[in-house]
Amino acid sequence: LFKGLNAHLETVGKKQLEASLETERAGQRALSNLFPGVYAGSACFVGVIPTLPACAVGTIRLCAGGTSCTPCGDRETTLMAGSETCTCDVGYYRDMGVCSRCAQGLYKEWVGEGPCDPIPAMATYIGSLDGTCYSYATGGEWSYQVCFGNELSQFKEGETISLGSFTSDSGEDVLLDATNVPYAYQAFTGGTNCGDPGDRSGTVRIKCETEGGPSGLASISEDVICVYILEFYTSLICDHP
Repeated sequence: LFKGLNAHLETVGKKQLEASLETERAGQRALSNLFPGVYAGSACFVGVIPTLPACAVGTIRLCAGGTSCTPCGDRETTLMAGSETCTCDVGYYRDMGVCSRCAQGLYKEWVGEGPCDPIPAMATYIGSLDGTCYSYATGGEWSYQVCFGNELSQFKEGETISLGSFTSDSGEDVLLDATNVPYAYQAFTGGTNCGDPGDRSGTVRIKCETEGGPSGLASISEDVICVYILEFYTSLICDHP
């Protein structure tokens, strides 16, 4: 009698379990119809969750034990492989549930939900140049020297001509040259008179030294008579956002 009863209960239990599993599978099929590609097929396991490889950076599993990894939304990524949630990518912050680009004058160099920060003034990076002097030999008759925050000049043996005294810098602005390379600058005016064009003047463009070399002047041009543009490269500004 007891053996028969146990067998009957076991049969009933199996049927109930199968019915429960089928109900859950039906629910998954319904979700698959509502959200195609999210719960498709056997995307979510019922019962024991198997061990699966971590999803790559920028993708997550949408349910426990999901067999596929789904890319994060637009302008989103993950902190690392295997992360369970998406968050805002570099340069974006969470605003009303959406990752929005940092406004002009702000930046964000890390992955996360938090706010953007004000871009620091370029002077923060190049201030240490003030009081230092660098010379540049063109291979011709004249050589050139800039003393940042002080004087710009050209010279040859026995003669020095002023190209101007320091008057201003780029401040918080970052400009782009004709090839879209960013630079800061120091401007020098009121140099030795040049006749009809007036007093000599010059601008030193300060650019990032990407090759890891020492700071120094690299070129000079005079597209307008007695107005000089010098290119100076340094690693000091390479970290500016």
